[in-house]
Amino acid sequence: MRAKLAILAATTAVVLFCSPTRGERAMTIRDFAERDKRPVETAIYKQAGDQGLRLLVCKPDGWKPGKKHPAMVWIHGGGFTGGAPEAFFPHMKVSAARGAMAFGVQYRLMESSGYRSNKNLSDEENRRRKQARSKAFMAGPSLTDCIADCEDAMRYIRGHAEELGVDRARVSVIGDSAGAYLAACLGTLSKGDARPNAVIACSSISDLTTGFGPAYVKPGEDAKALSPCFSIPGNAPPCLILHGANDWLKDEPKRFCEALQGKGVDCEYTTYPTGKHAFIVYNYSATLEEMSRALLDMDAFLLKRGLLDGPTTIAMPDYAPVKEIVAEIADAFNEKRVLEREGDFPGFLTIELQVNPAATFTGTLFDLTGTYGCRYTVDNRGHDFTALRMRQRGKQIVLQPEVWQHVRVSLAKERVVITVGDQRAEIANELGHAFVSDEIVFGDGLDAEIKDVKVHGYAME
Repeated sequence: MRAKLAILAATTAVVLFCSPTRGERAMTIRDFAERDKRPVETAIYKQAGDQGLRLLVCKPDGWKPGKKHPAMVWIHGGGFTGGAPEAFFPHMKVSAARGAMAFGVQYRLMESSGYRSNKNLSDEENRRRKQARSKAFMAGPSLTDCIADCEDAMRYIRGHAEELGVDRARVSVIGDSAGAYLAACLGTLSKGDARPNAVIACSSISDLTTGFGPAYVKPGEDAKALSPCFSIPGNAPPCLILHGANDWLKDEPKRFCEALQGKGVDCEYTTYPTGKHAFIVYNYSATLEEMSRALLDMDAFLLKRGLLDGPTTIAMPDYAPVKEIVAEIADAFNEKRVLEREGDFPGFLTIELQVNPAATFTGTLFDLTGTYGCRYTVDNRGHDFTALRMRQRGKQIVLQPEVWQHVRVSLAKERVVITVGDQRAEIANELGHAFVSDEIVFGDGLDAEIKDVKVHGYAME
């Protein structure tokens, strides 16, 4: 197997050992997000004024015209004023690999109704801008329009079921945040072909009468009538509500579940102890582990109700330790160097090196690039370690200028441990997440010499 190697700014001696190929291990959400090459097509399902609303389409392997596949329809979030269906590209590819026709829905976005006064502007200018914002809100799309768009997307899918290869009786809708609200509306307010056979609501908004809800309801619209939790029919489809315990929505998702169950609806509710709002969105606030767990819970829910077939094709990330050095740079360098690898470096690992900083220095000692990696920067005053929802900066570790020092950083599931001589710093890994990247950058912008770089495939302290 060919190892992939990238060296920027200079040459160096590098030894890399390749990770397994996709065929040798189960695929993770990261594989689907960053490595899966299956195409995503685009259809226009509706013309809204001069805007053609897009329906993203990802077909399962072995798709053939006339063959009926279950469908999974993904509706993005963004506070009704932002976002795009591309946010669910990875999830659509998971669905397609699962044997389902996958769709991503674009709907019209609202104008924001809020305005925050700018203290650098005059009262009159702030008044004019607030008035202009209010005018744009009133003239732009409404919640009713957003719901209507999603209903029309559902009608398009079922109306073109034969050519799309969709089983009309097995259409599930999955939404996040504002998209969860729209998915819930399809399961409660909508009728006929617009109603799905199951709803999965992540970070679900269901009550527009409280909190921020009224800010999105225009004059003439009824907040209560537009709230799924107050409009539950007896024949509502099964619903799965997934909720992060650290979500600013607090107990609203749970109250929605209780309202559904109170009407006799088949509803399940799952909380993720470390999850925040929009925990299902890739490259946002959630760990790979949180997203994977949620996807597996969705899969089990739909499989149990006959809305998917066969075993799942996604797995929890596997961070088995590699008891060897997986990469190294033997010689000294004083410019940025990059180690790149097919697949990812082990999720829990140790990086050690020798560094000789200049008299005055600041920059990146190393960076496992991407949301799920980490970065370690240093300067004359101290250090700064950052990772997903983790940070420590200060004088816990202070490198000495113009002296060779041995630095070791252990990235473990329980904690990060940094040692330099007799200095030691610990940072709790409260999420227990891995530090996942296929690229490590050394010495970016740092006035220092670095040598004897070793990347161990396991964490050690």
